[in-house]
Amino acid sequence: MDVESEPEVADAGGAKPEAVAHSDVRSFLRNLISGLDSLPNMELSTAQPLLETMVRDLQQVTELNQKCSPSAEFVCVYLKTQLLLTKLMNQQGVQCSSSIADNQVLSLIDQILGLTRKLEHQYLGVSSVDHALIQQTRLKAGTLQILTKMKSDPTRCSQAKETYLQQLQALKKFLETNELAADPCFVYLFSVLNDLENGKISDILKHLQHAVKSIAPCGISLQNSCIRRVTAIMHEPTGSSDNPIRFTTGLTVTVPVHATFENVQNVDCIRLKVHYPDQKSYLITPKKCHFIKLNPLQYKLISEVIISHSLWSDQSHVEISIVMETRDGETVSCQELCRPVKVPVAPKAAKR
Repeated sequence: MDVESEPEVADAGGAKPEAVAHSDVRSFLRNLISGLDSLPNMELSTAQPLLETMVRDLQQVTELNQKCSPSAEFVCVYLKTQLLLTKLMNQQGVQCSSSIADNQVLSLIDQILGLTRKLEHQYLGVSSVDHALIQQTRLKAGTLQILTKMKSDPTRCSQAKETYLQQLQALKKFLETNELAADPCFVYLFSVLNDLENGKISDILKHLQHAVKSIAPCGISLQNSCIRRVTAIMHEPTGSSDNPIRFTTGLTVTVPVHATFENVQNVDCIRLKVHYPDQKSYLITPKKCHFIKLNPLQYKLISEVIISHSLWSDQSHVEISIVMETRDGETVSCQELCRPVKVPVAPKAAKR
């Protein structure tokens, strides 16, 4: 997200990130977060430039201080979701719920959902309070999404409605179990849950439209300042060789893959992603015996991918990366853990 051209707004701590990054990043984070206390009550026109500046400052802090970067990254990604939510609510007609069914709004919703999945699955040590804020942000976007679908074609969204209600019930249970307060949007939705489950389409639309009016960005507590992030470092292939791997078109060639992982709780979700020159991608599940456990959250992977293709014959690149496959209900997504490595390949025509 490009926010470099946005107007300057003083950061919450009153200090430039360059100055605090080398002295006390955690103090900078605390000061920045404390400036978010009034965020839910701000006018959207005030909240948006404030969030844009905070996101920019946190990106700079992350670059300047690697030791505290996971915590700064976590807060930065969370504030990006709040910035997108603010932009979403700033769209003409959203606040009064006259219409939200347009491509720009749906694109913002998808971005918010993608970032909340990243927050939930790529960071360890997140407190239940902050986890609740992430879940509620995701479901705010989900509320706008189901409202969009129901307004567009109410007769074809029964499955989407059921999925949404399951998420709403799960959120209610999580908040009650952890004795946490709900956002005003969900206080209302929980109170009309029976109507949402059994009511007519017109009644459901009325409740959702009412709930949308109270959606607002929200700050974060960062109760645990020692957030850790799931990371992967690929040692092979390196992508530094200019010599292409040569193989006969239609046959196969093996590419060794060596990598190390930090803060991974379950290697069963690790996948190797291969992206071919014809823009097709494939996921490969490494064998469990290919993982070597170094400590409870650290692993080494010694595996391989087999490349084979017959629809292209020019010298090109195959991209190999490591992703984490996650599931949220019926939604399956992949979180990238390292940048793709380009492997030069040069298929040869088969002899006749």
